[in-house]
Amino acid sequence: MSNLYADRDIIEQGDHYSKHVSAMTSEGLHSKSDIAAELAHRDIQLEQAEARVAELSNLCERLQRCAQGFYVDQGDYGHMEAIMKDYHWIMRASKPWRDAYIRRVQAEAVERAAMNFGGRDYSEVRLGLCEWAKHLRQQADEAEQAGGEK
Repeated sequence: MSNLYADRDIIEQGDHYSKHVSAMTSEGLHSKSDIAAELAHRDIQLEQAEARVAELSNLCERLQRCAQGFYVDQGDYGHMEAIMKDYHWIMRASKPWRDAYIRRVQAEAVERAAMNFGGRDYSEVRLGLCEWAKHLRQQADEAEQAGGEK
């Protein structure tokens, strides 16, 4: 069995090392079990991030193939089915980010509309529009979390 841990140069690790030593001390992580549990948690997060990178890389490759496919000889329609399959896959995979983007643009538009209602007579309208914009931003945050934390 190969070693999981190697001798590390703590000077080279700089602030990363000192930050962890300080946090482990202040949070009372002194036993191997406590530290191993934290390392396992970080491993899980890293694996999830690596899986997400692979998924996004696949998305980029499919998007590139899709884009290249639209530039094939206009008389050759044999590629269109594969192109459209990739296109639909891309649209499904990017839905949470599209939804988040749309909600943020809507929130900005609602806030701009609220600024058009000046004076005391329209304070309730402004307040209502600002609340609506806030709600749209919350929906955007939720959509981003749903898409980014699989």
